[in-house]
Amino acid sequence: MENNLTDRSFWQSFWESKTGLIFPIKADYVFGDILGKLIAEKKIKTAIELGGFPGYYATFLKKYQKLDTTLFDYYIHPGIIKQLLAANGLTENDITIIEADLFNYKPEKQYDLVTSFGLIEHFNDTKAIIETHLQFLKPGGTLFITLPNFTGVNGWVQRSFDMENYNKHNIKSMNLQLLADSCRALGLKEVE
Repeated sequence: MENNLTDRSFWQSFWESKTGLIFPIKADYVFGDILGKLIAEKKIKTAIELGGFPGYYATFLKKYQKLDTTLFDYYIHPGIIKQLLAANGLTENDITIIEADLFNYKPEKQYDLVTSFGLIEHFNDTKAIIETHLQFLKPGGTLFITLPNFTGVNGWVQRSFDMENYNKHNIKSMNLQLLADSCRALGLKEVE
């Protein structure tokens, strides 16, 4: 079975059709409080956002937490990133950008914090996609993964009004026990 539920042309079409992508990211951005607490507690200095185009979290982490930040994605639209950074008082030199296939890339460095926000659910093999995150993680570092929950009302909305988008998601990956078991099987500690 093919692992990818999407391909590069899907993401190019998806992002190029979107409007309203450019805005100033606020200090209270979603998960910002949790990330801020982790950064302070663990003295995090470097971070990478995987599958994060257009880079809202990489931008947030640079703008508000002053981290050495990298954005990694399979599809990058330089014009959109440049506009987003400018809207947030940043330049292209403030964030490292890597456009590559996560499954074929060999990292040149590791990070204190490895994040993904809505990436792992686009792959059939949940454990394998989580494992790709680990190559970027420094020993003792923090892995922070979020994904949507389409197992309840949000899933009903997606199935009812946007079945094509729903089908781009591995609903099984949204099972908390599967996520915890996958992380523990990969040797991760303090799985929450």
